[in-house]
Amino acid sequence: MPDLKPCPKCKGNPEPRRVGDMKQYWVFFCDACGYTPVKNNEARYTVWGAKRAWNRRAGEEDKHD
Repeated sequence: MPDLKPCPKCKGNPEPRRVGDMKQYWVFFCDACGYTPVKNNEARYTVWGAKRAWNRRAGEEDKHD
């Protein structure tokens, strides 16, 4: 499983949260500022998939700052 990158906004730690109408998806949010670089349509059914989405987006945010 990939290691998680820090939050691109505040360098806080990402934490998983269940989202969706029936809480069937996973998304990572920063535990310090609440930011998530993951868009709504990128929520995943597994924590592993959510980690990949976080890392991909967090890496893109770093390049633009």
